Amino acid sequence: MRARFTLPARRQRAPLEHLVRDSYRWIYSRDGSGPPLLLIHGLSGSVRWWQRNIPVLSRSFTVYAVELQGFGGNRNGRPLPFRESADSLAAFMGALGIERAHIAGHSMGGHIAIYLAAYHPERVNRLVLAAPSGMLRRGLPHMVLRLATHGRYEAPSFVPTVVMDALRAGPVNLLLAARAILRDDVETLLQSISAPTLVIAGERDALVPPGVSASLAAAIKAARFVVLKGAAHNLMWDRHTAFNQAVLEFLQEGSAAYPAGGPGAESAARATSAYVEDRDGSPAPEEASG
Repeated sequence: MRARFTLPARRQRAPLEHLVRDSYRWIYSRDGSGPPLLLIHGLSGSVRWWQRNIPVLSRSFTVYAVELQGFGGNRNGRPLPFRESADSLAAFMGALGIERAHIAGHSMGGHIAIYLAAYHPERVNRLVLAAPSGMLRRGLPHMVLRLATHGRYEAPSFVPTVVMDALRAGPVNLLLAARAILRDDVETLLQSISAPTLVIAGERDALVPPGVSASLAAAIKAARFVVLKGAAHNLMWDRHTAFNQAVLEFLQEGSAAYPAGGPGAESAARATSAYVEDRDGSPAPEEASG
């Protein structure tokens, strides 16, 4: 049977907030209360990519989801280089009076989060990297071929959101961002990351295969590596229950660990891996030392 796609339903929620400071313009949502958590979307993304996560995460955190320059409602402009994007997000936090926050980035957003953690460590409490780019080391034609197989595993319900956001960003911004992703390698930055880090991979991710994410996690001093069974690249959508639980457990574990100063001793988190699957909608983590 051929899958039927429908436009994503509009949910009643507060309008996105706008903030302009110096040369930067930010568009973002703010939900919940508690310690701050900043969400950074991936290539062609928007705040809407987190709509299955924000309602859960905002029960424990004040969740800020930004729309990067060149994308979403902030599409009137070209994407910023990764270092400048990180500087922009650090300035965003400062403008809102946020001294430190948990940072979670997906795909290109994870790429930017790595820069933020490396160059602005004083701003980062705990770090979540979901299928992060930064170590793909492939040319644009190879990425196009990956994209051709990408949709085979994605949740059909997510396709309309991806298409609409890609159309909003436009081909020029998509090409510029994709080229920047493939030309940049974060390996030299990873060893400088001191924040406790959770790297999450999708078992069926055709764009950032689990092996790439595993190598990235291994290069970070205090990183855990989690694979979500059956998940594709947009794992926070198609395996949102398992994703939300993995993120909540990781962030809440360190909620009182270091309210100020550095992350401290996190050697216990090093070289830890997990395999998480949804059973009847409930995640069941099964940890094994790696």
